[in-house]
Amino acid sequence: MMKTLSPQYSATELLRAGEVLLVDGSALVEIESNGIKSGPSAINLSGSVGPFHRDVGIVISALTTQVNYSTLNSADMQFGAPYAKKIGFVASRTSEPTNMNGANRQIYARSKHWSYDHLMAVKLVYWNGYLENNAPYERLNIGPATWQAQVESAEGEIIGRVTWRGGASDSGQIPPGGFAISDWINLSRPIKNSEGFFVGQFQEGASSIVFTTNQGLLIPTGSVIPDSGECATFGVTTQNRIGIGGPFTTSSSANLGARPSAIIGWTKNRSIIIFGDSRQGGTSENTAIDYLGLSGELEPSLSKYFAIHKANYASCRATRDYNAQSARLKLAQYATDAIISLGINDAQAGIPFDGVAGVGIKESIIAIKDNLTAIGLPVWLSTVAPKTNVGNTITDAVANPIRVQQNTWVRTCPAGFSGVLDIDKIVSINDLWVAGYANDGLHETNIGTAAIRDSGLIKI
Repeated sequence: MMKTLSPQYSATELLRAGEVLLVDGSALVEIESNGIKSGPSAINLSGSVGPFHRDVGIVISALTTQVNYSTLNSADMQFGAPYAKKIGFVASRTSEPTNMNGANRQIYARSKHWSYDHLMAVKLVYWNGYLENNAPYERLNIGPATWQAQVESAEGEIIGRVTWRGGASDSGQIPPGGFAISDWINLSRPIKNSEGFFVGQFQEGASSIVFTTNQGLLIPTGSVIPDSGECATFGVTTQNRIGIGGPFTTSSSANLGARPSAIIGWTKNRSIIIFGDSRQGGTSENTAIDYLGLSGELEPSLSKYFAIHKANYASCRATRDYNAQSARLKLAQYATDAIISLGINDAQAGIPFDGVAGVGIKESIIAIKDNLTAIGLPVWLSTVAPKTNVGNTITDAVANPIRVQQNTWVRTCPAGFSGVLDIDKIVSINDLWVAGYANDGLHETNIGTAAIRDSGLIKI
């Protein structure tokens, strides 16, 4: 698989201190800690470019085309996975907002994340929109908003203040539905691979704020921020803790918070974007199942190895979502792999699996897959867990036959998909839940989520 970089990178962004770019054995650019030591300030590699390998201390390229000294255009250069560095997700626990509040104008939150590389510099991405089970599903905030942010160590030390537009402002201003990508945040000390850290963020909306619920926040009302989560204060006005740092006492609801839509940086490591529904958000989990603050069917299993971005929202149907993903597809370009975990909400609504007379579940999932493979991502597919009555004694008469048909198809690993994650095999017996794995007939409890994680069967 070949991956294309995002537009225009200078030589200093391609290389770190002590690294050398070699073309046909000749040193073209060397980097010292204070910038470029020798060679052009930027590089344009035009025409067809071969495999490119980048590592600490040396960069070796099998380039066969002429090198021009101007700018690096991503359309002219592709990296071959898994050896190439690219701008990608480098931290866990990022997602799109899932709510908007028009009664309040300000929100401050401190989100917890885990690194998936040795991070010396990162960028934050914010989206002024939210996901909701009402058309058009990717919804715009009703007004513009600004974000301020800072990166904190696990101990609460501020190790990076966020600026925007080349240092012109410490506030990222975003129109409704727009994205803001920060400047590079050069950290005062590196964040080690697998190390926890926080992002403090203050959002001020002209008309409203966007925020996140569930997704592993799970913080008791009025508590001090623990190691596994985040929470927020919000209102017409609220305290802005940018420049202060550290944990704070909050009076917000237990599952309300705010976080970056993405934390990105240079990485060789794989990362995953998950397109799913409330089962990926940990709806029936009443505590974090481990100190990582992870939630949902897939994140606790896969976050052992990969940075995870969850592009899910409650009640999401594949048959509605397949052509409403433009914002999330922009973020998907920072991933190396994608997972589709949808279908139960369609099945409950009696939507046929195979849309002989229209768009069914299968056709919608294939359409989502096609959107993702079009930007170069391999796509994995999950089976669908049961839907029963609350007592877990009767299967849902509408949903179950459709779900079984979908699972039969999924287990064949249809053409164009890279593999199967068989959640249903772990959590069900005879189309019912394993005892204790769900308490509402629809969503896994902490016990069910932990069973999926501990099975060792969820891997790519």
